[in-house]
Amino acid sequence: MPRAAIESSTASPDKYREPHERSNGPWDDYELDEGGRHLDRAEKIKANGKYVEAIAKHHEKKAKTHRDLAHKARHLRKSGAISDKALERAAERKHHA
Repeated sequence: MPRAAIESSTASPDKYREPHERSNGPWDDYELDEGGRHLDRAEKIKANGKYVEAIAKHHEKKAKTHRDLAHKARHLRKSGAISDKALERAAERKHHA
């Protein structure tokens, strides 16, 4: 019997790809069930225009908050209020999260 690599959605944790990123599968039953629920819910959400508009405004507000925080952080870094060591630690925490 020839040896062949078996592709699995859970073969290796460092190689895991989301179901929608696997163009030819394989997909587990629970992934297909979950995908169906997401599509159904998305259709229901899209049907409520006011809710969609509220979602868009909410995310615009969050994006503005993040832009403002990034601007303040750049200013603090230029002025020396944030050390390079603190930035390195923050980046480390971000990569471990």
